[in-house]
Amino acid sequence: MTLVLVRRAFVACRSHACDMLQHRLMSAGPKLAPVAFTALDGGGQLAKITMNYPPANLFDSSSLQALGAAMDAVEATSDVRGLVLQSDVRGFFSAGFSLPALYNVDRAGFERLWVTGKHVFRRIYALPVPSIAAIDGHALGLGCVMAMACQRRFM
Repeated sequence: MTLVLVRRAFVACRSHACDMLQHRLMSAGPKLAPVAFTALDGGGQLAKITMNYPPANLFDSSSLQALGAAMDAVEATSDVRGLVLQSDVRGFFSAGFSLPALYNVDRAGFERLWVTGKHVFRRIYALPVPSIAAIDGHALGLGCVMAMACQRRFM
Protein backbone atom coordinates (compact mmCIF):
# COMPACT_ATOMS: atom_id res chain seq x y z
CA MET A 1 0.00 0.00 0.00
CA THR A 2 2.77 2.43 0.91
CA LEU A 3 4.63 1.71 -2.34
CA VAL A 4 1.48 2.45 -4.36
CA LEU A 5 0.99 5.80 -2.59
CA VAL A 6 4.64 6.75 -3.11
CA ARG A 7 4.40 5.84 -6.80
CA ARG A 8 1.23 7.92 -7.25
CA ALA A 9 2.86 10.89 -5.51
CA PHE A 10 5.95 10.54 -7.72
CA VAL A 11 3.86 10.44 -10.91
CA ALA A 12 1.83 13.48 -9.81
CA CYS A 13 4.98 15.39 -8.87
CA ARG A 14 6.71 14.46 -12.13
CA SER A 15 3.70 15.63 -14.15
CA HIS A 16 3.54 18.92 -12.25
CA ALA A 17 7.28 19.53 -12.61
CA CYS A 18 7.11 18.79 -16.33
CA ASP A 19 4.18 21.19 -16.77
CA MET A 20 6.09 23.92 -14.91
CA LEU A 21 9.21 23.36 -17.01
CA GLN A 22 7.20 23.41 -20.24
CA HIS A 23 5.57 26.70 -19.23
CA ARG A 24 8.99 28.20 -18.37
CA LEU A 25 10.59 27.06 -21.62
CA MET A 26 7.71 28.04 -23.89
CA SER A 27 6.88 31.38 -22.27
CA ALA A 28 9.95 33.01 -23.79
CA GLY A 29 8.91 31.86 -27.25
CA PRO A 30 11.25 30.88 -30.05
CA LYS A 31 13.73 33.44 -31.22
CA LEU A 32 15.54 32.81 -34.44
CA ALA A 33 17.40 35.84 -35.64
CA PRO A 34 16.64 36.67 -39.25
CA VAL A 35 19.21 35.34 -41.66
CA ALA A 36 22.11 37.78 -41.77
CA PHE A 37 23.89 38.12 -45.11
CA THR A 38 27.46 39.41 -45.17
CA ALA A 39 29.09 40.54 -48.41
CA LEU A 40 32.30 38.68 -49.24
CA ASP A 41 35.37 40.33 -50.75
CA GLY A 42 35.42 38.01 -53.78
CA GLY A 43 31.72 38.56 -54.48
CA GLY A 44 28.69 36.78 -53.17
CA GLN A 45 27.35 36.60 -49.63
CA LEU A 46 27.78 34.54 -46.49
CA ALA A 47 24.51 33.58 -44.78
CA LYS A 48 24.45 33.32 -40.99
CA ILE A 49 21.62 31.73 -39.00
CA THR A 50 21.77 32.44 -35.26
CA MET A 51 19.67 30.34 -32.86
CA ASN A 52 18.51 31.94 -29.61
CA TYR A 53 16.07 29.65 -27.76
CA PRO A 54 17.11 29.94 -24.10
CA PRO A 55 17.94 28.05 -22.00
CA ALA A 56 19.44 25.43 -24.36
CA ASN A 57 18.26 26.02 -27.96
CA LEU A 58 15.59 23.34 -27.71
CA PHE A 59 13.57 22.49 -30.82
CA ASP A 60 9.79 22.33 -30.97
CA SER A 61 7.45 22.71 -33.95
CA SER A 62 7.63 26.53 -34.08
CA SER A 63 11.43 26.66 -33.85
CA LEU A 64 11.79 24.01 -36.57
CA GLN A 65 9.38 25.97 -38.78
CA ALA A 66 11.40 29.15 -38.14
CA LEU A 67 14.59 27.30 -39.10
CA GLY A 68 12.84 26.06 -42.25
CA ALA A 69 11.84 29.65 -43.11
CA ALA A 70 15.44 30.75 -42.60
CA MET A 71 16.58 28.00 -44.97
CA ASP A 72 13.98 29.28 -47.49
CA ALA A 73 15.67 32.69 -47.35
CA VAL A 74 19.13 31.14 -47.82
CA GLU A 75 18.02 29.01 -50.76
CA ALA A 76 16.18 31.95 -52.40
CA THR A 77 19.34 34.09 -52.44
CA SER A 78 21.26 33.20 -55.57
CA ASP A 79 24.67 34.56 -54.62
CA VAL A 80 25.10 32.79 -51.26
CA ARG A 81 28.57 31.25 -51.09
CA GLY A 82 28.24 29.60 -47.66
CA LEU A 83 26.11 29.14 -44.53
CA VAL A 84 27.11 29.42 -40.87
CA LEU A 85 24.83 28.03 -38.15
CA GLN A 86 25.59 29.40 -34.70
CA SER A 87 24.09 29.84 -31.26
CA ASP A 88 23.51 32.93 -29.14
CA VAL A 89 22.90 30.82 -26.01
CA ARG A 90 26.00 30.54 -23.83
CA GLY A 91 27.17 26.96 -23.36
CA PHE A 92 24.78 25.35 -25.87
CA PHE A 93 24.81 24.90 -29.61
CA SER A 94 21.53 22.97 -29.25
CA ALA A 95 20.21 20.41 -26.81
CA GLY A 96 17.84 18.91 -29.40
CA PHE A 97 14.13 18.27 -28.99
CA SER A 98 12.28 20.03 -26.19
CA LEU A 99 11.10 17.10 -24.09
CA PRO A 100 8.45 19.16 -22.23
CA ALA A 101 6.99 20.18 -25.61
CA LEU A 102 6.81 16.49 -26.57
CA TYR A 103 5.19 15.49 -23.27
CA ASN A 104 1.58 16.07 -24.41
CA VAL A 105 2.03 15.39 -28.14
CA ASP A 106 0.14 12.49 -29.64
CA ARG A 107 1.71 10.06 -32.12
CA ALA A 108 0.56 11.99 -35.21
CA GLY A 109 1.93 15.25 -33.78
CA PHE A 110 5.26 13.62 -33.02
CA GLU A 111 5.47 12.20 -36.54
CA ARG A 112 4.79 15.66 -38.02
CA LEU A 113 7.49 17.14 -35.79
CA TRP A 114 9.96 14.41 -36.73
CA VAL A 115 9.28 14.79 -40.47
CA THR A 116 9.64 18.59 -40.24
CA GLY A 117 12.99 18.28 -38.46
CA LYS A 118 14.23 15.63 -40.86
CA HIS A 119 13.25 17.78 -43.85
CA VAL A 120 15.00 20.91 -42.49
CA PHE A 121 18.23 19.02 -41.70
CA ARG A 122 18.24 17.30 -45.08
CA ARG A 123 18.03 20.75 -46.67
CA ILE A 124 21.09 21.84 -44.69
CA TYR A 125 22.89 18.64 -45.70
CA ALA A 126 22.01 19.03 -49.40
CA LEU A 127 22.87 22.73 -49.61
CA PRO A 128 25.05 23.21 -52.70
CA VAL A 129 27.37 25.64 -50.86
CA PRO A 130 29.57 24.94 -47.82
CA SER A 131 27.74 24.84 -44.50
CA ILE A 132 29.50 25.32 -41.18
CA ALA A 133 28.27 24.62 -37.65
CA ALA A 134 29.97 27.07 -35.27
CA ILE A 135 29.67 24.95 -32.10
CA ASP A 136 30.29 26.91 -28.92
CA GLY A 137 28.86 24.56 -26.33
CA HIS A 138 26.91 21.33 -26.04
CA ALA A 139 25.36 19.74 -29.15
CA LEU A 140 23.05 17.02 -27.86
CA GLY A 141 20.53 14.81 -29.64
CA LEU A 142 18.95 16.70 -32.51
CA GLY A 143 21.51 19.47 -32.01
CA CYS A 144 24.24 16.95 -32.84
CA VAL A 145 22.25 15.84 -35.90
CA MET A 146 22.05 19.45 -37.05
CA ALA A 147 25.82 19.90 -36.58
CA MET A 148 26.48 16.67 -38.49
CA ALA A 149 24.25 17.87 -41.35
CA CYS A 150 26.75 20.67 -41.94
CA GLN A 151 29.81 20.00 -44.06
CA ARG A 152 32.18 21.42 -41.44
CA ARG A 153 32.04 21.78 -37.68
CA PHE A 154 34.17 24.24 -35.72
CA MET A 155 34.39 24.16 -31.95
